[in-house]
Amino acid sequence: MTGPGSGLRRMRFDEFLDNNGIPMQAVDQFDEYAVDVALPPGWEPFQSPPGARVCIWRADPNGARFCANVVLTMTQVEAVLDPAEVFPMLCQWQLLMVPGTQETSRELAHANEGPGLIGTLALHIPSDFGLLDSESVTRILTAQRRTLIAQLTLTALPESPVDRNNIGLAVTRDALRGTTNA
Repeated sequence: MTGPGSGLRRMRFDEFLDNNGIPMQAVDQFDEYAVDVALPPGWEPFQSPPGARVCIWRADPNGARFCANVVLTMTQVEAVLDPAEVFPMLCQWQLLMVPGTQETSRELAHANEGPGLIGTLALHIPSDFGLLDSESVTRILTAQRRTLIAQLTLTALPESPVDRNNIGLAVTRDALRGTTNA
């Protein structure tokens, strides 16, 4: 990838991959890394598509209208990319998924528990259920000539009493997993 100021920051990540012929695939785990999601009591697994884990908080008093949920996605990109360049493109992708979405905050920093960067993105998303709050934590790191992206997104109505402070994502080296990829 090119350096800062190259104009790529306004491109969506999917467009960048398509334009450069770089394959990306959803995965259920990363070689050499463990991905852990911290959730307060009361969260339940929900029907999840391949490459994603969905949990819902059935105790949400707003559940009849919209039930608070978290979605973990894990992606493996078949190229080594600069995490600091990837994160803005991922943000742009999320911003453009639903017309009228507004960004409320964005931060990017070095991860505390290992290699790579950790980014946060908060959005207000218009929907048929009313305005939704979306808070994503994204961990981006490179390993074995690949870029690994784990993203945990909490979506809830603004008035939902969901415990937002005790939901988290950690990606750490896993000594039990070998380097099985060729």
